[in-house]
Amino acid sequence: MDIDSLLHRVYGKKKQGARFGHTKVGGYPVRLRGLSPLVATLSTPIAAPVIAAMRLRSGSAGSGRGAAGLLTQALATAKAAGASGRLWVRADSAYHAGAVVTAACKAGDWFSIAVVNNPAIRAAIATIDDDDAWTPVRYPEASRIPTPARRSRLS
Repeated sequence: MDIDSLLHRVYGKKKQGARFGHTKVGGYPVRLRGLSPLVATLSTPIAAPVIAAMRLRSGSAGSGRGAAGLLTQALATAKAAGASGRLWVRADSAYHAGAVVTAACKAGDWFSIAVVNNPAIRAAIATIDDDDAWTPVRYPEASRIPTPARRSRLS
């Protein structure tokens, strides 16, 4: 299960649900008129991703707003459709919130949520002294991009 938000640009002042929202174009922050859906997609190694839940939000809403409720709905939909066992919930740092983690835990599923690197996070990590306290993360199905062989300037 993957949670993400996006801004789909629309044109015209009479588009229902269209609001101004923040995004980046060419690396520069801009405000654009558009639709801002929050989407949860479900995928398997042998099937294309499908939308399990989707909500339209105001363009000025933060990415994480409503994510816990959407996740609860999406996980229930996945299980009603026949998904069995624990599901993996993946989200970027915009969804690093207690409500999202709680929703995944209540459903009995695992989660992987990115965290913004800030002084408080670095301080918390620095308190972990024991090397055995770290758990290595393996991604057996991750794509590997081979590193090109370096050539010297003389060859």
